[in-house]
Amino acid sequence: MLCPGCQSSLQVEVVGGIHIDVCTTCAGVWFDESELGRFVALDEVTTEVVSAKLSGEVKDMSSLGRRCPKCEIVLDSYHYAYHSPYLIDSCSKCNGIFVDQSELRGIEHYHETARDDGPSQEAALGMAKLQYDMIVAKE
Repeated sequence: MLCPGCQSSLQVEVVGGIHIDVCTTCAGVWFDESELGRFVALDEVTTEVVSAKLSGEVKDMSSLGRRCPKCEIVLDSYHYAYHSPYLIDSCSKCNGIFVDQSELRGIEHYHETARDDGPSQEAALGMAKLQYDMIVAKE
């Protein structure tokens, strides 16, 4: 599969039993359906190990439109968990999600903050689940 960010080959990496596709050129990550939710639910040490491995320069492919590495259709962009500042790209056909290095770190930070804030964590995770359910319902 080719990276939606820079068109380099994606390499499979197993993290906490999840097979994610990582770009060693631009540090983008492709998550198949439901893998991003499973990834952010992993313990903080595991996700930090993955983040530490990601290095590279994110290339601006916005003028070309990022394409799904599986379906080859143009990915839709939206804010993770609706109100976060992090834009992610999703395939409306296979429900895969592409995040670049800064977006993945931002999502991890978002969840760390939600954990620290106590009751609002449940609201944030509920919003993320609702967002995921809406993507799945598009099929």
